[in-house]
This record gives sequence, structure tokens and C-alpha cells, in this order.
Amino acid sequence: MAEKTRNLCAEIPLELHTKVRQRQAESGETLSRYMTALITKYYEMESCKQKSIAEMKKVPQNLRS
Repeated sequence: MAEKTRNLCAEIPLELHTKVRQRQAESGETLSRYMTALITKYYEMESCKQKSIAEMKKVPQNLRS
């Protein structure tokens, strides 16, 4: 069964739009697949960053660089 999807539309600066479309074309993916991968990767990176910050808070102050 296919995953349910929803349309997402947003105004973005022309320069950013051009860059995204160029990279999407280079990837060979559809815009939908490219944007799904890009947004998913962003949230994965954000989650890892939050985990790193939480772990850093557990390190005693005198051991931090």
C-alpha cells in the first residue's frame, strides 16, 4: 500500500528555488521524492544535533573543551 501524501506549497526566494531545482534535476529524482529526502534528512540532522546537545549537558563542566 502506498504511503499517504499531502501537497506542500511555499513561496521561497528565486535564488533558492533555482538552486533546489538544479540539484533536483541533477539527482534524477522527481521533485516530490527529492524534497521528501531533503526534508527528511534535515529533520534527522536536527534530531542528532539535539541528542548531541543533551549528551553534552551530561558531561561535567570541567571536562568540556
